[in-house]
Amino acid sequence: MVALALAIKTVTDRIVRKPIPFITTVLVAVVWSIHLFLPFTEPEVSESQNQLNLVREQISDNENQLIQLSKDFRTGSIPFDQFKEGSSIIESEIQTLRAQESSKSELHQIIRENARISGFPSWHKFIYNFGIALILCALYYELIKSLPRYKNSERTEKNFKAISYGSIVGFFLAWIFFPENDLRPWMYKVVLWILGLSISVAAFYVSKNQENKLAKIRESFLDFMVEMRNTYYKRLLKHAIKPTLFDEAGDDVRKEIQKETKEFEERLRDKAEEIID
Repeated sequence: MVALALAIKTVTDRIVRKPIPFITTVLVAVVWSIHLFLPFTEPEVSESQNQLNLVREQISDNENQLIQLSKDFRTGSIPFDQFKEGSSIIESEIQTLRAQESSKSELHQIIRENARISGFPSWHKFIYNFGIALILCALYYELIKSLPRYKNSERTEKNFKAISYGSIVGFFLAWIFFPENDLRPWMYKVVLWILGLSISVAAFYVSKNQENKLAKIRESFLDFMVEMRNTYYKRLLKHAIKPTLFDEAGDDVRKEIQKETKEFEERLRDKAEEIID
């Protein structure tokens, strides 16, 4: 129990310190899981398909009746007049049902096309694939974030992998949000690969720019620490060694101490604002 409580506290503290990775993980899991609660087919599409199937079943039943009627006539079970009259009625009904089938089939195609979401036949399939895309994006982000750990030739290899994997992620995203229309299949694939590569390169250079910015901040902060030591710490340390120096000093010295302290505080504030920006 103690170990469990300690583990929970450790995880909680880590989430509080860095909430974004936790929020991202939960968001990705929730978005992908939504498809489990959505129907495979949109209700209006299912309804129109059921109506079309009902007409087709009626056509099939009438065709079976016509076949049976023909068998009865050939075996002599019914006279020709009865066969002729019955077959005429059934064929007329089949023609009527065929017209209904054509009409309902066209209506079903329209309903099905209107129900599409970014090329997908239902929200279920769209959310499922979009959730996978989010998972790939999160993994790609982790890969990009790990690049600064590598140096020299190993870094070059990781950069190449990052752009390659990013192209796949970009291709998948483009495939989701850019459904095929009037383009030929090979043209469609070329366009998706170009979009995927563009997204990958853009993400890579944004990450690279952020990395350079952080490197400059680290370098600037080290310079700032050296500046603090050489410019302010020595003088302030001199005052701190003898706490009563300020009270015993004259007005000129007090003003000098106050001025140096104010300059130090302003410099700290300026550097803090620079880092935050």
